[in-house]
Amino acid sequence: MFRYAAAALITTCFISAAAAQNSALNDLLGASKSISSQFPAVSGPVDTNTGAEFDYIDPRHIVPAKPLQTALSYYKANRNRIGNPNYLSVIDFTQHASAKRLYLINMRTGAVERFLVAHGSGSDPSHTGYATYFSNEDRTHASSLGFYKTAETYDGEHGYSLRLDGLSSTNSNARERAIVVHGADYVAALGRSWGCPAVEPSQRGRLIGMVKGGSIIYAYHQRFSSDKEITDDVNEGYLPAPQPVVASYEPQPAAAGEAEEPRSVSVAQLPDEQAFMVRQPAEKDPEAQYFDPSQLNNKGSLPDSIPYLDIILRVSKEKGVDPALVLAVIQQESGFNPKAHSPAGALGLMQVMPATARSMGLKDTRQLLNPEVNIKYGVQYIKDLWAEFGDKDLSRLSAGDITRADLINTIAAYNAGPGNVRKYHGIPPFRETQNYLVSVSANFEQYKNLAEA
Repeated sequence: MFRYAAAALITTCFISAAAAQNSALNDLLGASKSISSQFPAVSGPVDTNTGAEFDYIDPRHIVPAKPLQTALSYYKANRNRIGNPNYLSVIDFTQHASAKRLYLINMRTGAVERFLVAHGSGSDPSHTGYATYFSNEDRTHASSLGFYKTAETYDGEHGYSLRLDGLSSTNSNARERAIVVHGADYVAALGRSWGCPAVEPSQRGRLIGMVKGGSIIYAYHQRFSSDKEITDDVNEGYLPAPQPVVASYEPQPAAAGEAEEPRSVSVAQLPDEQAFMVRQPAEKDPEAQYFDPSQLNNKGSLPDSIPYLDIILRVSKEKGVDPALVLAVIQQESGFNPKAHSPAGALGLMQVMPATARSMGLKDTRQLLNPEVNIKYGVQYIKDLWAEFGDKDLSRLSAGDITRADLINTIAAYNAGPGNVRKYHGIPPFRETQNYLVSVSANFEQYKNLAEA
């Protein structure tokens, strides 16, 4: 277990993060533009049912399912056109820049390798680490989504590099914009490119050597996957774009062998795709009813009007987690909307990632849209994080405990993943995580003061 910065330093970080909070990351996520130009359709007949042909691909389920299905469908429909069929690549720009979000699939063996990859500065103007804007136009310095074909290699400003041709209407200007695969030292430091999918210099030669000569790269973002331009491509013969998570819940019977209770996990041993995942905020549904925390003022106790309070109190007691902390997390994650979902795929009240829930024994992750199931798995995950970063009783905290390093790091790990907290020996330098800490801390103090009134 780590011993991190003193409370004064953490508080200073909070003050700095509070100023950054006004940058309104949610506004960035909500502000989308799309630019398209016409490009002839290249795919064959649409066939999204790949059957058992590709069952050997990605046996560890590392690649996000939706872009993988679309990429495999494209590969199948265009197999005879692909110059290098040995490799297929998926870039999931939904994920934070700190994640290894370029997935290289060996189509002969099914094995998957992961690489860090940069997005364009125009896609992330506030440098949050998240790409929130995509463009096909020159001088925007933004990344472009869609299917690419790798072309010729050359030695240029960044050394050994690989040209790309855009095959979708959303990236058809790739060659004119000089969108290429190249190496750059800034990738490991979460720097941004001018729109190129830059990789670490140590990985450049090997990666380019495998994918050059006409392999397919699919650049994807869950939030933008159903934009009109991509939909038009579908109508013209392109493969269907991935569909966003459907935020709805119908009670489901437990599957055979379904774990009735979440099991503890060793967060120190989570796979990289979970340990280093920085989750984006849940998307706001304008038709959803959100809990207004202003009604908490001057109540003297936790009001019964708090949604799902009975479940929260019961599960918190069972798991040994202070309910004020659970309430604070739910307030920030979903505003108590049980149907909330994020672009990264997190679901429900506590925005639990399906992959994390599966590692804890949940087989039918649709159950995460069930409030009680979601709370159970979310609270258990907090307890598991605390097992690594804390060493005291989590069931009873005081309002002042929010400045404790172990509690701060547990909250940070819930947002940014325990791997990033370990990597940075404390609060990761991500604006999203720092803003998250400010909000959850304020929520915690408010709920705690009410509970102790």
